[in-house]
Amino acid sequence: MIQLADNKSCTGCACCYNICSHNAISMQEDSEGFLQPVIDRDKCVECGLCMQRCPELGHAPLPESSSCHAAYSHSFQRNGSSGGMFSAIADYILENGGMVYGAAFDDKLQLRHIAVDKKGDMQPLRGSKYLQSYTGTIYKKIKETLRNGRKALFVGTPCQVMGLRNYLGHDDTNLFTVDLICHGVPSQKSFDKWVEVIETKKGHIDGFSFRKLDGWSSPPRYIQKNKSKALRYDLEVYMWAFYKGYLFRESCYQCKYANLKRSGDITIGDFWGIGTHGIPFRQKQRYGISLVLSNTDKGKRMIEALKDDCYFEERTLEEGLANQHNLKAPSARPTERDVSVRDFISDMSLLEYGKKYHLLPRRKYLYLTESFIKDCMIEWGFFDVMKELVYKIK
Repeated sequence: MIQLADNKSCTGCACCYNICSHNAISMQEDSEGFLQPVIDRDKCVECGLCMQRCPELGHAPLPESSSCHAAYSHSFQRNGSSGGMFSAIADYILENGGMVYGAAFDDKLQLRHIAVDKKGDMQPLRGSKYLQSYTGTIYKKIKETLRNGRKALFVGTPCQVMGLRNYLGHDDTNLFTVDLICHGVPSQKSFDKWVEVIETKKGHIDGFSFRKLDGWSSPPRYIQKNKSKALRYDLEVYMWAFYKGYLFRESCYQCKYANLKRSGDITIGDFWGIGTHGIPFRQKQRYGISLVLSNTDKGKRMIEALKDDCYFEERTLEEGLANQHNLKAPSARPTERDVSVRDFISDMSLLEYGKKYHLLPRRKYLYLTESFIKDCMIEWGFFDVMKELVYKIK
């Protein structure tokens, strides 16, 4: 009898959903808002292909990062969440007649993977999104792109990249993958609750940016017609819950990709703390520096191909890992995790939630313990964010 990964280990990559030719598997929301595969036993023919391809039930050995670079794009550094390296890679793929597949918000602020084949359509794919995207049938579309002899770039969390690789069943020379240094993913349902509260207080939201509108570590902003406002302290509960790991998918706390054995050809993230570990870094950092790990020969060739348009400086793997905890281990599972997820998506107000989990200001001040702020500064590197958010510590 077919038995897929359970709710605690399933990453929601949707490989099984895509691989089933009998449409016997659907992705359905569980009680916490995360999408899980559900089998229609009337349609299932017990072929076992879904179990064979499920990354959580088995996958090929992963390549290990062999080099570490600090990098930024001369053209896109100010348009991304870090050094703009995703945009630089995407630009290269598009210039060579390829397709780019990444996560973007639709007009209802639902995060989904989409396809882009024009440079002018790239902006929605840029920027960090602190929730899990829905991959849908994107793996099938990538397979069709590759069959047509076109290049394809896929960027996503490591489990999503692994889902694609297992779905395809082989490595294609025209496929290039980028996995993100991931801390964990909240559900779309949790994000929807946050958006609902903001819209109740501020009116309809036309867009959303979690980071980087005017600097490396700018706070989240919601976007309304012809204007953009930083969130007030009492609306930042979602972000602080994210930083503390209260809202992640259960599988995130036992992530098998939180190490140097990566699923993508290249791994990208923020190079937090660069230059503070004994090796000076002379470049300006205001608009972000990307941490780039090359994991395969294709990854190394991509770095070589981009050297005329990007700045690369080789750094040690030890420095790259120093302030990126999730390259060494998964995010720690809070003891309150189960109840915190239920509380967040329940009818509990964000004010009540923030008070219960010590995430809200007291009177006019943001109330955080000194130890929590220190942990965030060390682990996440949000130095500028802390300067903006910590108005006064009591």
